[in-house]
Amino acid sequence: MRYSSYQWCSLVIVYVLLHLVDGFLQTRCEPVQIKMCRPMAWNMTSMPNLLHHSTQENAILAIDQYQELVDANCSKVLLFFLCAMYAPICTTSFANDPIPPCKGVCLQARRGCEPLMNRYNVSWPQSLECSGLPVYENGVCISPKAIVSIGNQVIQTKAPPSTAAPPSFIPKCHCSKQKKLRRKLFKSRKFSYAIKGRIVEQEILYNYATTTVLVQMVLKESSVHLKTGSHVILWTLHPCVCPMLQKNKEYLILGYEDMLRNRILYNDTSVSVPWQNKYPSRVKAWESKKKKSCGRNKRGKKKRCRRKGGRRKRKGRRRSRGSRRKHKT
Repeated sequence: MRYSSYQWCSLVIVYVLLHLVDGFLQTRCEPVQIKMCRPMAWNMTSMPNLLHHSTQENAILAIDQYQELVDANCSKVLLFFLCAMYAPICTTSFANDPIPPCKGVCLQARRGCEPLMNRYNVSWPQSLECSGLPVYENGVCISPKAIVSIGNQVIQTKAPPSTAAPPSFIPKCHCSKQKKLRRKLFKSRKFSYAIKGRIVEQEILYNYATTTVLVQMVLKESSVHLKTGSHVILWTLHPCVCPMLQKNKEYLILGYEDMLRNRILYNDTSVSVPWQNKYPSRVKAWESKKKKSCGRNKRGKKKRCRRKGGRRKRKGRRRSRGSRRKHKT
């Protein structure tokens, strides 16, 4: 059967339209449903993602295994990298293929978190290998600053107001005046660690704050490994860091630990004082000194320790009163 030129043109147009509609249906954008990725600078994604998950439900089950690693804050770009892989940004300009994260972002995340994973005999997953990702200067990729590089053209994507991450600001905090560091305070609060540290950086992350400290001396060890010369992150479980810490200043810092998540805490009951050279000997003395035990009574309660001099004085007073009574009679 022969077709006229008009019929041939109609068939070509229908074929092209069907091909375009089919491509759109396969890669259409959908709202991000992954809870971890909602604060990212995009609110639309497409499936399948870069790890070949066909639906967001499957992606949620897979990304949840990294929740504790994200909470450990081993790398500032880890959450961005994971979301770019599991819920890639979807734009009208690039509807055919999801935009991957840049290779530098992957390397930075791996460099920060792989040592922590190796500590628990866990290696960096092969599905998140960095070798196959494009370099920022040469390919199409997305960076933490929400900048997409398209050859020589640079497009900055803005986050929608409803899903954009909250701005990094320092809230107005009213910290109460902390008590002076004495032996009694040191013993009563039972601190988990004591370090000399220089404040490197402070960040407000949603409803909590982090303080990066360069550890210069460890005065009291904790179950969380603290090494002289290393950087440690102090976690404050609300935006206000109290007692207040100033950047580039040295402090004696005493606080607590979160053994469940293997991290150091810095909260309202922690203590920080400007560093003085007398503190190492004082902390050592306070740590080694133990309260004297005066035994227990019949009920099992601790007895009060009384000075011998006080007893003698009381006995002396009783005798003097008795002698007076005898003298009156």
